[in-house]
Parts: sequence; C-alpha cells; structure tokens
Amino acid sequence: MPSLHHVMDPSHSHVSALAAQAPTTTALKSEEEAASHRALFGDLPKSKQRKFILVEDPQRGTRVRVRAMLDLVKMDDMPDSHLRTNAVFPRSYFPRQMRGSPGSPAQGSRRWEDEDDDYEAEEEVEGASGTAPTRGKTTVAVPMMDGSEGVLSVPRMTKSRRVKEVALNELGYRMAWGQARTFNGRTLFLQRSLDAYRNKMRSAMVAGGQDVSTIAPHFETRPGKNKWMQRVKHAKAGGSP
Repeated sequence: MPSLHHVMDPSHSHVSALAAQAPTTTALKSEEEAASHRALFGDLPKSKQRKFILVEDPQRGTRVRVRAMLDLVKMDDMPDSHLRTNAVFPRSYFPRQMRGSPGSPAQGSRRWEDEDDDYEAEEEVEGASGTAPTRGKTTVAVPMMDGSEGVLSVPRMTKSRRVKEVALNELGYRMAWGQARTFNGRTLFLQRSLDAYRNKMRSAMVAGGQDVSTIAPHFETRPGKNKWMQRVKHAKAGGSP
C-alpha cells in the first residue's frame, strides 16, 4: 500500500508516469530503427545474406571480391571527404553534420532547391530511370533546328527520386569504406559493384518469396526494362484467347 506522502505528492505521480512511458518510448524507437534498417538493407535473413560478392573489373582484367555485409559498416567515423568522393549520385550528397538534423534529407523533411513534389498528375513526365516523374518550372531558351529559339522547362527533382539517390549514396559509402584500394578514385567501378550488390540482394529476396512490390525501389537496377516487360506481359495476356 502506498504511503500517504506518495499519495499526496503530485511529483511522485509525475515521475511514475514518466517511468511507465520510458519502456514504450524505447520500444517505439527500436521499432523505428528496425524499420529504417529494413528499408535500406532489405528484409533478408542473416543466413541468406552474402558476405562477399564477385564483381568483374574490366580495367584490371580480373574479378574483385567486394564485401556485401553493408549493414555492419558504421557511418559514424566516415569523414565528409569520404562521402563526397564516393557519392554515386553527387547531386544528392550532403555533409555528415546534416544527418539526423530536422532538415536532413535522410529524414525526408528538408526541401532541396531542385526538388518538386507539387506536380499535377497530367503534367507528369517519366524520368530516364522510369521510377519517378519530373516536372519543370524553370524555363530556358534553346536554339531550334530551323534557327528559331524555343523555350523548354528544366526538369526538377522529386522527393521519391531524392530518397532513392540518398539511399544509394549511403550504400556506396558503406561499400567503399575500408576497401580504399579497391574503390579509391574509381567511382564507375563503385557504381558497377553497387549494381551487382543490388541485383544479388533483390534476387535473393524474390527467391525467398518476398513480394516484388514490397522490395525497396533502390534495389531495382533496371526499372525501365522491368516496366516494359510488364507491359508486354499484360498485352500478351490481354490478346490471348
């Protein structure tokens, strides 16, 4: 039975309420971290994850063994120089001190200068990757073939594309960290290795029975081709008797 002092003391009730909320807050934070981890690295059991992948290196005429356990690599010790050098999408690079801040693009809350999500559905234009539409707001004068001058809109970045590029940059940072001899000054080979990693991971998730629609879009390396194949498949199914 609580003492009379505890019953009459309002501060005791406040402390008790905070103590009761603490486990809930910790659990929610753990769930958010787990969800963020799955979103970046995919939902694949440890037993099915590859420790290394072999990537063809045409420049050196050999196959290079690249570490694939990227979730074990810590970002805390990486300097900005490493991030800037190994950004597979330089336009989506941002300094480390921005990470975790309210305006961090990793949190999806900062509006980049070339970002635009306020487009109208009828004005969508499929981008080169086929994954996210872009829309132009800034116009520039462009000389035409007949000698006249036309005005074209400059495509702007969408948040969905930005999120994808930020995720791929982070995977590239982790892949290049600790493998300086392999990737130092070789951005193209880093991109090639990252594509190999994405293909292996996506294939493993599909083979494990995971629905393709639930796999993070940054694991898809050829979305345009996949969309075309789906259209052909639907067209054949619609035309079959």
